[in-house]
Formats: sequence, structure tokens, C-alpha cells
Amino acid sequence: MPTLRRNTPSPGRKFPPIMVLLLVTVLTLGGCARTYSLTILHTNDIHAHLSQFDKYGQLCPETTDKPCSGGMARIADAARAERAQEQNVLLLDAGDQFQGTLYFTRFKGQAAATLMNAVGYDAMALGNHEFDAGPQVLADFSTSLNFPLLACNVDASTDTPLSDRIKPHLLLERGGRRIGIIGVITPETAFLSSPGATLQFNDPAPCLRQSIHDLSAQGAEIIIALSHNGYAADLELARTTPGLDIVVGGHSHTRLGSEPNSAGPYPTVVNGPSEQPVLVVQDGQWGRNLGRLTVDFDDSGVPVSWSGQPLNLDNSQPRAEDIVALVRGYQTELASFRSSTVGRLQSRIDTPKKQCRFGECILGNLVADATLDVSLQAGARAALINSGGLRAGLPAGEVTLGNVLTALPFANEILVAELPGQILLEVLEHGVSRADGTHDSGTGRFLQTAGLRYSWSPSRPEGQRILEAEIFDGHFWLPLNPNDSYRIALPDYLLGGGDGYTMLKPFGPSAYTTSLSTADALREYFELHSPLTTPGTGNRIRQMP
Repeated sequence: MPTLRRNTPSPGRKFPPIMVLLLVTVLTLGGCARTYSLTILHTNDIHAHLSQFDKYGQLCPETTDKPCSGGMARIADAARAERAQEQNVLLLDAGDQFQGTLYFTRFKGQAAATLMNAVGYDAMALGNHEFDAGPQVLADFSTSLNFPLLACNVDASTDTPLSDRIKPHLLLERGGRRIGIIGVITPETAFLSSPGATLQFNDPAPCLRQSIHDLSAQGAEIIIALSHNGYAADLELARTTPGLDIVVGGHSHTRLGSEPNSAGPYPTVVNGPSEQPVLVVQDGQWGRNLGRLTVDFDDSGVPVSWSGQPLNLDNSQPRAEDIVALVRGYQTELASFRSSTVGRLQSRIDTPKKQCRFGECILGNLVADATLDVSLQAGARAALINSGGLRAGLPAGEVTLGNVLTALPFANEILVAELPGQILLEVLEHGVSRADGTHDSGTGRFLQTAGLRYSWSPSRPEGQRILEAEIFDGHFWLPLNPNDSYRIALPDYLLGGGDGYTMLKPFGPSAYTTSLSTADALREYFELHSPLTTPGTGNRIRQMP
């Protein structure tokens, strides 16, 4: 049986980390150690943001003067510049290319595959949203790729479309060194997406260890886990997995680095089981940045130094013209797609600003219902929508995708968070804090609801206006209990503390992302339930004297 690689814990003497650092320094200065440098460029949770987008997440035209970020054309230019300067470069994606904009709605995975091939990715981990449209769409995507899809903890042996499309790991060579890359995906994919009944999602730890063993037997000197598991889970894998050097992560949309509100340093350094460093990185979401990590390894493949920060892909970053040309072709088709009919509405819904910011309104009920509908699979019991995101009415009769995007222009992603009942009551109080008619600004914080109802009084002091709140348990309306917790669907804008909802910020990092915007949810709701009768008002939010 082949022996495990050099960084498997041995029963011999362990040196304290400071002694290891001093030893490496002495050897390096003395010329006894040779280092090998590897640069890893990485993305995660692109969610179909294949072209540049504005600060609200709305897709920008390829010819525009307004500030825009991201897009495959910027990723391509940055990656090509890096490859022109450095010898040993990898470009990796940690999953969730699917779901989030019209590129996925219209083209499924084919636009992403074409652009990722053109950019020159080396490998991609599967994300849970890659299964949203079912196994066949994912199989078609994988067939179109010039690089492998990796997930060692997915058993697809009995799934016909995917049986030979998902690989556990990859062995490649850069500059004379063999590098093993292993894919892992969250086991929660089984109920977070739509993978079908024949796929099995297992605990990633055992297969990660097995793949390290297999790759080491094939001569791998450096091991990278390409993980769609989330930042906290990646830190645990780094602490507990022998033989692991680097974790390139995704799923939790975690931003690392020196920027304000970053969740941790870039890279985050964890001591593995053998007390050697394991580097953990992640790159936020949507391709706003391109992760860039450079690591120097000694002769035995141990990381001895590292540097890097995510590269900001704003207007200052050039775009590769060949990728821009490909994107323009897709955008031309999307322009006609926007005029396509998503469903029918039996009666008109008027422009919502005044009524929605001071009480229950028809559009608010409709959007909240749609938000809850797409979040049920993630266990949501209720949905909250800030009225400031409702910007236009909808026509009677045929409703187009353009109508939906005009009514809901902000690309607010729907998250599902576990909220204590007491925090939920504070959220409701904040929602009515400027709805007493004495404020000219901040009224967009008023909350529309589904699965939750409340009554309030504008005559009472701020912070004491909620008179009653109830949540639907599937059969009955029950009083909201401050000591219970509830899974609530709501826009990422609110969980980020927008509109003064600072009490929600601590719950954002652990929230589940549906990778659907409120516009996506409403579009799907029309497609499933059309023709729609406009929901009535008066049963969810009651204003008392």
C-alpha cells in the first residue's frame, strides 16, 4: 500500500510553530532550501453574473459609462495578465455558477460553459445551485466544459445523466510539481436544490481523506481542496484533515481580506493536524473580485510563505475584448427575452410607493408570497419584504419579464435566516418606526409580509408600536414567541443592515442563500400560478388607532 504524503501526522517529535518558522528561515538564508511558487486565482458563487453589473447587482450593458464591476471579461483579462507574468498559475472556481440572473434563466449553463472555457479555468467544484434545474441540465453543462467538475462526496453511480460526469479529484502539473485538486460540496444539497432521487451527497471528510491518499500515491506534492461547503465548514476541514495545504472555498459568499466588514484575513491560516499551516480563502460573490493567492512551498511541499489579496474588478480593470464580444452576443438575445411574457394578471396593480410604505399593499403581498414560495424548500416559515424595493406597478393582462424587472429593479438576493423571536419583534418595530406620517425619509423600511401578520399603532411611542404578531405554522396562526426561533426569508439588503436593520447583521453570515432575486421569485411565481388574481389586503397588516 502506498504511504501517505509528507504532511500526514507522524508519531515522531513535533516542533512548536515558532521553531518551525526559525528552522525554515535559517535553511532559506543558508541556501539549503529551494522554494516553489504557485499562484492560485479563484472565484466562487458567480451566480450567472457573466457580464458586468452595477452597485445594485443589475446587469450593465457592455457599453456604458456608469460604474460597473465584475464580469467574465474582467476575470479573463486579469487572469491572462497573471499568466503572462507568472509561470505557475491555476484558475479555479468553487461552485455556484448557476442561478441568479437572466443568463441562467435563458441559457441555463451553456453561456457559463462557453465563457469559462474561453477564460481558461482549470477546474470547478460543484455547488448546490448547479442542481437547481435538475441532473440533465448539469450533465449538458459538464459535457460542454474543457475542464473537470469535481465533487468527491457525490455518488452519481446510479444517475444516468451524471454517472460519468463528476470526478472526485484532479492531478495536474505546474513547473515540475504535481498538484492534487479535490472537490467537495455541502451535503445539504440533497434538500437545498433539485438533484433528483438517485444522487447521494455524503459527508465530505472521509472522501477528502481518501482522495488525499490516492493523489499522494500518484505523486501529488501539493493538495488543494476546492470546496463548496462554506467558510466555517472549510476552517473545520482545514483543522482536521491530514495532508491538506489549501482550501479554496465558496457557498457562504464570504469576503476575506483587509476591506471593512470582511469576515477574516486573506488567507485565513489554520493549523492542521500535524501543526503545519493550512490556508483558507474565499472570494465573496458574483465576481466582484478575483481571488489571488501566491504560496511558496519548500522541497517537501510544505507552505513556508504566502501573500495575496482579492483583486477588485471595478472599472479600472480592463476587459478582454474577445470575451466582451461573446457577452454581447448573449445580451442581444436577452434584450428580446426581456419582452417575453412570464404570465397574466387579472387586474392592474398601481404604482406602489405611497400605499406600500405606510401599510399593507397588493404588490407587497404578491412579492412576499412569491418570496416565501421559492424559500419553502429551505425551511422558511415566513417572508419579509422592505417596501422601498417595490418601485412600479404591473399591468393587467400579459406581464413581461421587463415589467417584473421594472417593478423590482434591485437585484436583492433572497436569503433564509434563523431569527430569534425577540429579534423578529425588533425587526417589526423598526419597520413601523417611520410609518406614522411624520417622516419624509426612511419610509421604505416598512415591511410587507407572507406567513406572518401583525397589528400596530402609529399613536404609540416608537419601539412600542407592535400590538400583536402571529406566524402561520401550516395549519394555524400562532402568537410569535420571543423565546422561539423562526426561519425567515428576506432580501440580503435587510440582512446586511440596510434601511437601519442593524439588528439583522449578525444573522447574515449564517443565512442560506437561494441565489434568486425577488424578481426571479416573482417571475417563477407567475410561471407556476398564472393567471394570477391580485391578492387582497387587510388580513396581514392592521393599523390600529
